Amino acid sequence: MGVQTQIILHAEAREEARDAAAAAFAEIARLEQLMSDYRPSSQLSAINAAAGASVPADSSMIEILESASEVSRLTEGAFDATVGPAVLLWRESRRSGAPSSAAVVAEAVSLVDWRGVQVSREAGTVRLARRGMKLDLGGIAKGFAAEKALETLRARGMASALVALSGDVAVGDPPPGKGGWRVAIANERSGTILGTVMVANVCVSTSGDSEQFVEIAGVRYAHIADPRTAMGVVGGVPVTVIAPRGADADSIATGAFVLGSARTRTLALPAGVTIILHGSGEPEFFGEGGRAELGWTPRLVGGAGP
Repeated sequence: MGVQTQIILHAEAREEARDAAAAAFAEIARLEQLMSDYRPSSQLSAINAAAGASVPADSSMIEILESASEVSRLTEGAFDATVGPAVLLWRESRRSGAPSSAAVVAEAVSLVDWRGVQVSREAGTVRLARRGMKLDLGGIAKGFAAEKALETLRARGMASALVALSGDVAVGDPPPGKGGWRVAIANERSGTILGTVMVANVCVSTSGDSEQFVEIAGVRYAHIADPRTAMGVVGGVPVTVIAPRGADADSIATGAFVLGSARTRTLALPAGVTIILHGSGEPEFFGEGGRAELGWTPRLVGGAGP
């Protein structure tokens, strides 16, 4: 998945901890092999290559695509797992420093439609409705993988653990003697820590443009492609999502970043989901968890604080 991965866990014996961590890393590697669009041998690549026909799919692929459809509906397509054609164009624009022609963009955007993903849990298959459609799970897979790695640790008795894949974090039971895991919320542009939340048994994902962006003709574009334009998001407000499931946290954060702050404020969020908008000012909390519920601790002026 092209990101640094960190696992923290609490165990009674070092050897048990080492074995559990190895199993969690192996699960992440397994999911990457399924879902990477950079690997020709991946299952995702096979589904894309066979667009228009049904392809046998792993249960994890079916699960993540079902989750993707739910969030696509919630965000009215701002998050869309079939964004592949738009992502390919945006990668080319980033390399060349120039946008594609309007006709080429229109053709790519016409192939982006989450409703065209046909999943059969009974048959164990996935089908893309039209030739040329392509899945890209970059906006959901890291959160999904973090959660599945945490489940692997739990199955081995490591209930107090944290798994972080870059900006996607899954946490289990609190560390011994603590009320939860402290997760930092940062100003995406400056990297300054705005404060921390205290969480346990949830997943946390952040989308923004601090780490990857490009300027074309004086305009700053995020690395995240807008499914509607096949260009990077412009003017997006960084967003952090806290949710029971990693796939939801990751994909809702992606969709909210694409939607923008005004539209995000009106989303009908699923149970247990909190959105935090954090640009340059005071973070805004929406959903079930507010400042008090999440143990929000702001960073004090002058460098003190978390």
